Amino acid sequence: MAYLYSTVVTIMKTNAHVSASVESAGVISNPQPRQMRKGRGKTRGFLIQKKRKNNLNGKLEVIIPPDRTIAVGPGANNFVAELSVTVDQNAKHDVKTWKKVSDLAKERIVAHMLDAFEITDTQHTRETILHTANNLYRYRRSRLHDHFKKFATKEERLQNIPEDVTEVEWKFLVDYFDSDPFKRMSARNKINKAKQGINHICGRKSFGAISFEETQLPAVLFNIITNLSGSDEASPANPMDDIMVSKLHLIILDIFLFVQLILLLNHIKECCMFSWLHLSS
Repeated sequence: MAYLYSTVVTIMKTNAHVSASVESAGVISNPQPRQMRKGRGKTRGFLIQKKRKNNLNGKLEVIIPPDRTIAVGPGANNFVAELSVTVDQNAKHDVKTWKKVSDLAKERIVAHMLDAFEITDTQHTRETILHTANNLYRYRRSRLHDHFKKFATKEERLQNIPEDVTEVEWKFLVDYFDSDPFKRMSARNKINKAKQGINHICGRKSFGAISFEETQLPAVLFNIITNLSGSDEASPANPMDDIMVSKLHLIILDIFLFVQLILLLNHIKECCMFSWLHLSS
């Protein structure tokens, strides 16, 4: 019950934050001299460290479904944020692709995430961590390519090293981004992107995570809390008899329906907010 309560509180706080953002957006939309919006700063992981210190065992909760290589639920953002920082600290960019990153670096990333979150050390968990790390590494590589394209000559590019990238890494990337194989791959990806039928407008949350949270997350949480009763059969050693278990299940079911409604409303608000920011930029 404590886990479910923390889940509901976390989601309600998220809703309150999004609602405040939407209200402030209405104020900003009044006719005013247009100003350049300051971009979001790079994730440093300080908030995650603070949250871990507030927990007795120093670990945060997150749900990894057994049939998907994604993190879901209220702890998913913490998982991705911490993993993003860990990838930046361990996976260097002096190689062409994520596959070329050393096994030692990947093992350090996995070990840190297992230490930071309440997750079981299984093959599926490790694959989920590395799959998400791969996406984050590619996203960071894409941002570095955007920085590369800001400058016209190789000399200018080499002189303007991005933040958190060493001189050796940046020199490698400048040569790599300017190579013919990369240019062909980039052109091919641009064509494929233009053919994409559905655009993602829901922020950092993936289609898979949204689908899971709206359809399967309540059932997963229900099974977790149901198992807290110990066994399905009442016994003298178990203080919960059949009637109490049935009543508890009904209460939990009502709470899950409430959680699912909150998730749906939160999803709608995030989409509306993201769309507004996209149109106003």
